[in-house]
Amino acid sequence: MNDVQPDSIVFYDAVVLLGTPGINRTEGELRLVGYRVANVNYWIATDRHDLTAEQIAFAYKFRWNIEIFFGWWKHHLKVYHLISRSQYGLMVQMLAGLITYILLAIYGHDQHHEKVSVKRLREISINIRNEMSIEDIETETGVWIYQTPNQDQSHANP
Repeated sequence: MNDVQPDSIVFYDAVVLLGTPGINRTEGELRLVGYRVANVNYWIATDRHDLTAEQIAFAYKFRWNIEIFFGWWKHHLKVYHLISRSQYGLMVQMLAGLITYILLAIYGHDQHHEKVSVKRLREISINIRNEMSIEDIETETGVWIYQTPNQDQSHANP
């Protein structure tokens, strides 16, 4: 067992073999780090022997913050997969998503005096689809379609 500082969040640091002998024991040794945050114990098995136990604990705490961010991302923006794997592509998608969320927040506040909601997001999406389909009809037929915001049906105008 490695030394653990008494004032650290780390309470355990040792090189171990995991599993049951002859059944599912690991072939190589792993480092097992235990740390405590808000009275909850976390255990990390890693092959990183070049980092201190505190650095390993910090890395996993940071990783959890990333998981929380992507959970928020999926919940609020309904983005379930990344379009790009490159650093710049990922940055563009994240910034576009955050800008979209901010614009939705402004729209919801200014127009409806409410927070961002899935209901408003769906409403905007439907309106955009309806406008796109009207533009497609105009392009294909050459007939200009006029639709007022409170009107459910469209009618052709000369």
